[in-house]
Amino acid sequence: PAPVLAFAQRLGVTFDVLQDQSGAIQDQYQAVGVPESYLIDAHGRIRYIALGARAWDSPESRRRVDQLLRAAD
Repeated sequence: PAPVLAFAQRLGVTFDVLQDQSGAIQDQYQAVGVPESYLIDAHGRIRYIALGARAWDSPESRRRVDQLLRAAD
């Protein structure tokens, strides 16, 4: 986990970086590959699954995240 956290720190990410070292979350969400990203709403429900790499700074991705954040208010 240390190299991943160091990488995230170098990037300056402002969100939590979580790692599933036991594989429990992978089993629960039936994850199939890397990279695989989930957007989870304020109630813990999966709202979007992205299989493969994504440009999270693209207008479409930002719009999707903004919609989830507004719905949490």
